[in-house]
Amino acid sequence: MTGAALLWLGVGVLATLAIVVGLRVAWFVQGAYLIRRAGPRPFLATHHTIWRDPGGVESLDLSSGPGGPGGAPVPPFNFIEEHMTGSQPCVSVTDTRGRRWRVKWGNEVRSENFAVRLVWACGYHAETTYFVASGAIDGAHSLQRANACIGDDCSFRGA
Repeated sequence: MTGAALLWLGVGVLATLAIVVGLRVAWFVQGAYLIRRAGPRPFLATHHTIWRDPGGVESLDLSSGPGGPGGAPVPPFNFIEEHMTGSQPCVSVTDTRGRRWRVKWGNEVRSENFAVRLVWACGYHAETTYFVASGAIDGAHSLQRANACIGDDCSFRGA
């Protein structure tokens, strides 16, 4: 390469670098301006906690968990969709009250319910889960992963 070609190559590299740095600085300044203009973000809750004093653990209903007996899913269940990810078969359903639930099968079902109740009894916030020994999911046909868990008559066990 000649000296002139090297010079132009150097100029091109420096110009590209200057453009990239200039764009990054411009985006940073614009972002800072927009955040400043928006002002402080309001808190969605007045008191954030990850733990609370559960009180007397002997008074907690550990068989129903954080949702209590009134929070349990109420049949009949209507099929919404099958989930293709995760380690175990899973489908989404709605119950009579119109609440959406995830129904899972496999080894983790009973242990997850136990773990949720244990964490809740220790005072941490926990997801509401229930064990349903048997039932039926209306409209659950042509499934892939959950096909072995839901019978041809749409019945299931241990979810």
